Amino acid sequence: MSSAALDGEDEGTFTLLSFWLIGNLIVTGQIEKAEERFKQIREHANHVGLFSEMIDPRTGGFLGNFPQAYSHVGLIHTALNLNRALTENPGGANLMAAG
Repeated sequence: MSSAALDGEDEGTFTLLSFWLIGNLIVTGQIEKAEERFKQIREHANHVGLFSEMIDPRTGGFLGNFPQAYSHVGLIHTALNLNRALTENPGGANLMAAG
């Protein structure tokens, strides 16, 4: 691994981890923040809604595997839980567990 990679210059942000962050916001009751982050990450999908493994934090471009199945599992899981939190369960309990 190059020193540039260790400094974050050659790496992107993992799309799945962005969805995990949103899930944690939902569980901790930060629904408005979760909804805003969900809208932000969706802006990084391509024209047919597909995501790559990583997103370049400088350019927003795709990095890594494309399309990436795990990113889409995170998208679906997060969308279901966010919808549930917004419509059925404002308190945040009884959300779906990943895995």
